[in-house]
Amino acid sequence: MGTTQMPLHSIPEAKNAAADLGAELAKSNRYTSIQFRPDIEGLRAIAVFLVVLRHAGLSFLQGGFIGVDVFFVLSGYLITSLLTKELNSSGTINLPRFYARRVRRLLPALSLVVVFVCLIQSITASPIAQFGVLKAALATILYSSNIYFAHIQLYYFAQSYATSPLLHTWSLAVEEQFYLVWPIFLLLLTRLVERFRIRVLIFLAITLVSFATCVWLTAVNPVMAFFQSPPRAWEFAIGGLISFAPVRWLTAHETLCKWLGIAGLVILILSSAFITDSGSFPGYVAAIPVLATVATLQAGAGAPGSLVARLLNLRALQYFGGISYSLYLWHWPVVIIAREICLTNSAAVRVAGVVLSVLLAAITHVTVENPVRFNSFLVARSFLSLGIAGLSSVVCVGGFAIWWVALNHSTQFLKFNKVRNDVPSLYGMGCQANWSDTSLRVCSFGEISKPESSVVLFGDSHAAQWFPALKDIAESRHWKLVTIIKSACSPMNIGSSSMDNTRAIKICDQWRKFAITAIQEMHPDTVIMSSSSRYSRRDSPKLIDASEWEKGSRDTFIAIARQGTAVRLIRDTPHADYDVTSCLAQLTWNGHATCPPIIRASALSSGIYEAEVRAAANIANVRIIDMSDAICGRDSCEMEEGDLVVYRDGDHLTSSYAESLANLLQTQLLGSLQ
Repeated sequence: MGTTQMPLHSIPEAKNAAADLGAELAKSNRYTSIQFRPDIEGLRAIAVFLVVLRHAGLSFLQGGFIGVDVFFVLSGYLITSLLTKELNSSGTINLPRFYARRVRRLLPALSLVVVFVCLIQSITASPIAQFGVLKAALATILYSSNIYFAHIQLYYFAQSYATSPLLHTWSLAVEEQFYLVWPIFLLLLTRLVERFRIRVLIFLAITLVSFATCVWLTAVNPVMAFFQSPPRAWEFAIGGLISFAPVRWLTAHETLCKWLGIAGLVILILSSAFITDSGSFPGYVAAIPVLATVATLQAGAGAPGSLVARLLNLRALQYFGGISYSLYLWHWPVVIIAREICLTNSAAVRVAGVVLSVLLAAITHVTVENPVRFNSFLVARSFLSLGIAGLSSVVCVGGFAIWWVALNHSTQFLKFNKVRNDVPSLYGMGCQANWSDTSLRVCSFGEISKPESSVVLFGDSHAAQWFPALKDIAESRHWKLVTIIKSACSPMNIGSSSMDNTRAIKICDQWRKFAITAIQEMHPDTVIMSSSSRYSRRDSPKLIDASEWEKGSRDTFIAIARQGTAVRLIRDTPHADYDVTSCLAQLTWNGHATCPPIIRASALSSGIYEAEVRAAANIANVRIIDMSDAICGRDSCEMEEGDLVVYRDGDHLTSSYAESLANLLQTQLLGSLQ
């Protein structure tokens, strides 16, 4: 997103700055600049438009996230071209100079945006939200935010989670990690492999291996595939690979290049509208925008006077291409913070956010980006640039440390952070299958050696939330409690997973079969089940309807109950339409939030509950347990009861609250078993 592609004297905005550089700077640039390509600048503009408009909620650009893939290809193409020229001219790569250029190009604007986000969030956001921003900011400054977001398994496409104002910096981290490794790789490759064809084959091998890894990992763990560098490396590598294409050969096939450019640009635009299956991205689907970018790049090199090249050279595209880095930096935090402050995500707020982002980007480009990037004093002193970058990072980390200490002395933060982490203890014991696991994680609690009764808790995270209460019951009644839990995977045979991923659905189906087989082999006295009632249909954003849910429930009930095992299904808990803990923390912090009681009728998924009742109607040993009256009043469900917060997010009970319901749950369980 911020790649050098031109001599300083070729950049219109930097003509005055370039004129002041001395002879030493001119000598330095001799081997480290490549000819300015207007088509690349135009591609940058299109790429950033796609990303910004997608994040602004434009309905027909749901695939606008492919703009990041365009940036990756451009970076691979430009950096490989630049480094190859330096290698061919001088026989080596001046690594300090290269990294200093990257630092001057990328770090000042990034630091400005991160500091801005931190300052605004420290005032407007609750302590809980501030802690998330603090961790993301630290990872961003260290160019490891992609690793951080992958680590916390933050699904980029899940709108309920994609609220971090620094989420978009994951791509900058991937790009910077590429910049760190690539020049060293090229230098070693040139010195160890003399034949040019062998080098090209190595490039091709890297591209294919990374692409295969990307496809495989997207199926196995799409979060890791999306954020991590290795499965994204092929996008940079293919850009580097095509930089070796001889310009003479391309210009000799000018007509072909013209058609390639038209096809590439059209496919690129169309793919941003039609790539909507986020569950399969990046995977093989990412090859569409990547190859479209490759075709457009080759057209720009072989047919610079073509229609596509002229379109990309339009003044507006050249301008926005020039500020694309700053615009990418600003747009996401501005849109997110505007939504938080205005308490709405209306079209007017989104449009205002985009306009403000463009204004901030233009100002940043003129006052921060170019002045630092083209400062003659810094340009001639690479180690000084690197030293200043290191010092600024240390200062930022120090500021973050002070912020962390302040948060940990905040009563509000300590209270709501405890609520946020008030999860069933079985998670910390490794007693739940990860979403990519088909194998079971079976754990036993209570009276294990000579139990008076054996009970299995089976289901997804909505079953796991009842573990604290059931563990208390098991210990008091001398039961053996066995848990078989897999988050995002319903025990009902509904062929769905909340991960919205084809591979995840197959894994869930397989896990469910293994779980039911294991339960049948155990011959427990009772199986207690529960499930979220809001799963999407396969290949559709619509929720599974009552008829399909009834059939899936009946299949599971019959499979478990046919051996005489008692089956007890705990009705799903009410769903809030907002994150309760975050809302309460915000309300306590500055009152800038509305956390109303949730309406019982709309929160309880009555249609699904009725389908479950019908599914159990003709099976003698299946009963439904409804805890709704314990959680809700007649019309609504409160978010707090005494000192207890009911929900830790939007649909999971806190462990403390669930445990407080143990006696009521026990009464219903024992009554149903008589």
